[in-house]
Amino acid sequence: MSRRYAPSSILLGVMLMEILGVVVAFAVSAAIYSSSRHFLVDKTIRLKRQNRAGDNAHHQEGHDEHH
Repeated sequence: MSRRYAPSSILLGVMLMEILGVVVAFAVSAAIYSSSRHFLVDKTIRLKRQNRAGDNAHHQEGHDEHH
């Protein structure tokens, strides 16, 4: 029992899928552009903390002052 659809509804479904594909492609492209521009322009990006010992010493000094 296959269900038959009108050609206009099939065409509408195909058009909606194409529009959705364009919207998703644009969103992904914008995200890639924004991220790559951020990484290229911003020179202060740190992927991990650089001075762990200095941070710990500073934290201990501040911690001792509260007691």
